[in-house]
Parts: sequence; C-alpha cells; structure tokens
Amino acid sequence: MKKSIFITSIATLTVALAICVTSCKKDPDPDPEPTKKVMLPTEIKYSNNHEGVSQEYVARFTYDDKNRIVSLYRSYSGFEMPDYYVVGDYVYNSSGQLTDITWKAEGGYESTQFQRYTYSDNFVTWLYKHPSNSDFRIMGKYELQDGRMIKEYSYNSDDFQETHTFSYDVLGNLSKITNYKDNYYELISYDNKKGVFSGVNSPKWSWCKYEMMGAHKINNSLKSEFIFDNTNRNYTTTYEYLEYNDNDYPIKIKVNGLAEIEIKYIEAK
Repeated sequence: MKKSIFITSIATLTVALAICVTSCKKDPDPDPEPTKKVMLPTEIKYSNNHEGVSQEYVARFTYDDKNRIVSLYRSYSGFEMPDYYVVGDYVYNSSGQLTDITWKAEGGYESTQFQRYTYSDNFVTWLYKHPSNSDFRIMGKYELQDGRMIKEYSYNSDDFQETHTFSYDVLGNLSKITNYKDNYYELISYDNKKGVFSGVNSPKWSWCKYEMMGAHKINNSLKSEFIFDNTNRNYTTTYEYLEYNDNDYPIKIKVNGLAEIEIKYIEAK
C-alpha cells in the first residue's frame, strides 16, 4: 500500500513539474527585425524655388565592386550661369588610392580638365591640368590623419599656405571647418541616423569637397553654423529629414525650410 502511494506521489510530482516547466518556458521570440542593408546613393537632386528663382542641382553616382565612386555626373540649372553638366571619371591604383579624376563639361561650358593625386607619408598632393597646358601643375596638398583630411594647403610661388583645418567628433563626423582664406569657421551638428554616404568606400579625405551633399559624414547634418570675423555675416543652415527608406537612410530633406533634396539608393555589393 505504501509502495503504491509512493509511486502515485512520484507520478503526480513528475506531471506537476512537467506542467511547471512547460508553463514557465519563455514565449518564442517575435520575428526578428529585418537586417538593415548598406546602401549607396545613386542620385541626389537639390531643388530650390524661392521668390520666383528656380535652381536645380543633380548628382548621379556609379560604383565599382568595392563600393567606390567611379563616375560622378553633375548638372546645374538656374545658378546665374548657362545650364551645363559635368562628368567625372575616377581612377584608383592597386592599393586603393584615388590617383586621377577626369572632368568633362558640356552644355553651357565645353572643357576637359584633369586632376591627379600623389602620396607621400601623411600628405596628398593634388595637381591640375587644363587641355591648353601640356603639364600638370601643383594646386595644393592635404594633410591626413587616420585617412581623414585635417589640413588643406594651397600652393603659390613655390610655397604651401594653410587654408583650412578640419576637426571631427568621436564618431568620425566632420564637426568644424576653419577657413583662413575667408576668415570664418563652420560648426556642424548631427543626428544619429545613417549618413547618405556612410556606406561608400571612396577615400575619406576626398569627401571634404562635397559639403552640400554631406558626403564626408557618418551621420546626417542637423545644423551648420557659419561664424565670420565680421559678425554681421553670420548665418545658419538647417536640415529637416522628412522621409527615410526601410534601411534608415534619408530620402527627402528640407534645407532652411525651403529647398528640398531627394535621394535614391542602391544596395552596396
């Protein structure tokens, strides 16, 4: 009798434990959030229609299998000059360094111009050649740190003169530009979203020439403050991000509450 009671008790306890274990199991995880993809901008369209003056700037990009820019098409309309467009072809060496860009302008301007880059220690020297010249001439040089431009120098009369310095925040965003030529500095603040060009693998130092497109930034600009020695000239540019795609890249931006930027992307390789 005692043995029967003992067996019954064990069976009851086993069932109870099984029920407890079953009921205490965590609910299955909900469907995981889809993995966000790295994207590359293929078209940036800037349009501004203010006080009856219409301006439009379009940039289109193509990439190689390493997600580096290999061509850049730019068209301009309404900027107090004849409408025209420019195509730039980029060349890299076997070490991944940008060595040459050929620019071809057509429309209101007809010309072909050449840029060349040479490397020594932490410096990039850039040279320029117009079709009317047989040789390249030195235009300036860039000082790099961790692949980013920290100083820019112009070249004149066999001498280099510092014209800009560039500072970065802890995430790698360009946070301050000091312009010694025009006597002002620019302070830039950011959001925490993916920057338009954050997936592009072209050399970081080459981005500092594309301020309007925010090409050198990890995140997206919220505000740029331009502060001149003459305080009467100070002004601020603000950016409002109206729409994002499924991968958290901005696709529609309003500038100063007036101009709009629209962006198209492709998936990185």
